[in-house]
Amino acid sequence: MTSRPPVRTLLGWLLLGAAFVCVAIWGPNKEAEIGGWALLPPAVAILSAFLIGEVIAALLSSVWIGVWITLGSGADGFVYAFPRVLDSYLVPVLTDADHLMVILFSFFISGTVGILKASGSLAAIADFFRHAARTRRRTMFGSYLLGIAVFFDDYANTLIVGNTMKEIFPRFRISRAKLAYIVDSTSAPVAAIALVTTWIGAQLGYIDEALAQMPDITIGSYGIFLRALPYAFYPLLTLWMVALLIITQRDFGPMYRYETAALERGPSAGDVPSSSPAAFGRLRLFMAVLPIIVLVGGTFGALWWTGSHALASLPESRWLYWLYVLGNGDPYRSLLWASGTASLIALALAVLYWKISLQEALDGFFKGMASMLGAMSILVLAWMLGRVMEQLHTAPYIVDMMPHAMEPAWLPPLFFFIAAVTSFSTGSSWGTMAILYPLALPVVYAQGKALGLDVDAVLPHFIHTASVVLAGSVFGDHCSPISDTTILSAMASDCPLMEHVRTQLPYALTAGLAALLIGHVGMAVGLSGWLAWPAALAAIWAVVRFYGKPLPVQLARERP
Repeated sequence: MTSRPPVRTLLGWLLLGAAFVCVAIWGPNKEAEIGGWALLPPAVAILSAFLIGEVIAALLSSVWIGVWITLGSGADGFVYAFPRVLDSYLVPVLTDADHLMVILFSFFISGTVGILKASGSLAAIADFFRHAARTRRRTMFGSYLLGIAVFFDDYANTLIVGNTMKEIFPRFRISRAKLAYIVDSTSAPVAAIALVTTWIGAQLGYIDEALAQMPDITIGSYGIFLRALPYAFYPLLTLWMVALLIITQRDFGPMYRYETAALERGPSAGDVPSSSPAAFGRLRLFMAVLPIIVLVGGTFGALWWTGSHALASLPESRWLYWLYVLGNGDPYRSLLWASGTASLIALALAVLYWKISLQEALDGFFKGMASMLGAMSILVLAWMLGRVMEQLHTAPYIVDMMPHAMEPAWLPPLFFFIAAVTSFSTGSSWGTMAILYPLALPVVYAQGKALGLDVDAVLPHFIHTASVVLAGSVFGDHCSPISDTTILSAMASDCPLMEHVRTQLPYALTAGLAALLIGHVGMAVGLSGWLAWPAALAAIWAVVRFYGKPLPVQLARERP
């Protein structure tokens, strides 16, 4: 992990200390005096996370300060605030049935990934893609497809694709910087928008925390997530850009220099190892992906079953029937049932088919679960911060401060920018979502209501904002040198960290600017999605085609 500047870290801790001192001296003594103090908890969370880089410390401090404000300033409030954080916020969050199911199925999914790693199933999937690589272009495209195939977890994606392909890329004269870019661009961008991933529990939890403040929005969190996918410009444009660079064999910026240097060096010693077809038999591959099939298929099956029973009436359009059914399904129970079943099947296959001991399989399961402890801690603190901000009426206060002429349509581009800056500064997309979801969604809703809009008129902007917080968080994380996925992508690909950051940054900025200016701003000025998407895709293509440089023809032979 890149160390943070000591002066910046010191400023962060001084900020936290100053916030506590301000509440102690000037804080409100009763609820009627809270006013602008409602802004302090989210401000502390964002600024201290930016300066210190520790999202958990930032969130815990902001919750503590928020509870202190609700109790009243002074020494008594400070003394009683922390115990109240535990018994009045932490315990209710953990004992809430929906919250508990989110935590359980997140642990089950990550535990299943741990079993797949321990049993060699993930290695078998990687071997299949590695076996298919025969040319320079096919090698890169195979890595791209492998990154999409390992959609269920960004860490697993990064480590599997990077470690699998890093010995193959030099043989085809492909730079490690290009591998790190492909790995990083198919990890969080894919996991963020795939329908069943280790991210989904946190995303649904954040959205649900905001929905609790808006009882007249009857669409469930999974329905909001599904409807937000058409607004996910940055993740999808990133995948589009990677595919274009591979197909056209063009590059620009520092990446072009690294790719040209790799071509000039020639292939590394040795040919690409060949494997017998038997090693990649259909049965072996099927057994490797069976738990994933159960996880994905079981989730959709359970969503369909619970949604079809919950749907009171059919929508006007039969084409939207599946969306309404899935949107009205119970995502928590569906994911819990599917992830628990997938874990059990993965455990059985590990012992019976992959021939590892039960203890080894269980060790993998618990190691996978342990990898989610940090993320779950962030999620729990985010739930607590959401409750604190609801009690302080933070969102209505922000709406009162905003110009009343500001249309809700312009809030999604604003929150995309805020999310990107916060995520870049903290290196954490999860931490950014934890801070902004409980803040942004209620603000958009309240601003629309303040302008006299009904729920149906506010809902598109609400859904758009749900998407941009996610997309902006991924964008900032993708550019940040202190991001965990950025660092893991570089490490797994054997690429120096700053070399990876320098070569990836122009590509990430290209996709990010296209997403912001053409996608989100375009839709704010009235551009429909049917026009915004082709325009954004065409803009990315134009940059690659006319700004990107083709690799030297005499060096870019397909075979090593």
